[in-house]
Amino acid sequence: MKINFEKLLILLIIGVTIASIAYLLTTKKSEREEILTSQLLLNASNLTLIDILNEKPIQITTERPLNRTTSSYYNTTFSSERKFVKFGNSIVVDVEVYYFDNSTERGRVVNRFVEENTNRFFVNVEKSVIDGWSATLFDFRSIIDGKISGWGAILEKDNKVIYFISHFSIEKNEREEVIKWILRKF
Repeated sequence: MKINFEKLLILLIIGVTIASIAYLLTTKKSEREEILTSQLLLNASNLTLIDILNEKPIQITTERPLNRTTSSYYNTTFSSERKFVKFGNSIVVDVEVYYFDNSTERGRVVNRFVEENTNRFFVNVEKSVIDGWSATLFDFRSIIDGKISGWGAILEKDNKVIYFISHFSIEKNEREEVIKWILRKF
């Protein structure tokens, strides 16, 4: 019996296509988003801590330029700006910088923010001091599935707050070096 490899290949391609379509139709949207996100972050995960500290391909873009905000929720007025730090095509760190009129207001707002988000989005919360900045360090829980999907920090000094979330996974003992890098930039 003679096997027709051309027909066999066509049948194989059709089978894989049907299986892919069936998988997409039966997979939940959140799972598809998670797969896409992990593919996007794959580029970033190839970078090492040395790449970050040596400031290899990096681009800082401003999504929200400095503007004055009055928050009725926090009952205060502050200035804020938001920047994305990119490596290649992947967003690695989402940084927000806040400027308060005085350190008392800054402390009050940050305390409330941390209190409301601990155990909801922030887990494994730790307090520290890094280069003279008060630091609240945490692992970040995903809004989509509740799993830990990154880490972040809230850094306070005088009237300034730097808040960031990173989906760039690194060892806990290396995080302080990344925070120092962010402090030099912002």
